Amino acid sequence: MSVYQWRVYTLKDAQSLRTYQHDVYPRHLGTVGEFDITLHGIWTSPDDTDHRLYVLASYPDGADLESLERAYLQSPAFHQDMAGMDPTCILNVTATRLDPSTGSPLT
Repeated sequence: MSVYQWRVYTLKDAQSLRTYQHDVYPRHLGTVGEFDITLHGIWTSPDDTDHRLYVLASYPDGADLESLERAYLQSPAFHQDMAGMDPTCILNVTATRLDPSTGSPLT
């Protein structure tokens, strides 16, 4: 069974959110697989005034999420993905591990 994680990125302003949503995160879709990370969806909320991007990610069962994330963040692929994005525009990242309920279609 995969390990799921709900990630919430808070950006400093609407322009930073647009750049991260439309330029940077689509690049991540092509590179995170090398690190056994799967991205299932990327969302924003029309009611959100805090400039947040919501991401559902998964990892192989038993994976050390911190090690995988650290390896990805230190990789040349990540740095290339971030081209054109000032990393200080990412004000906060929260990552919540999700355990599937019985009968959940995502397992």
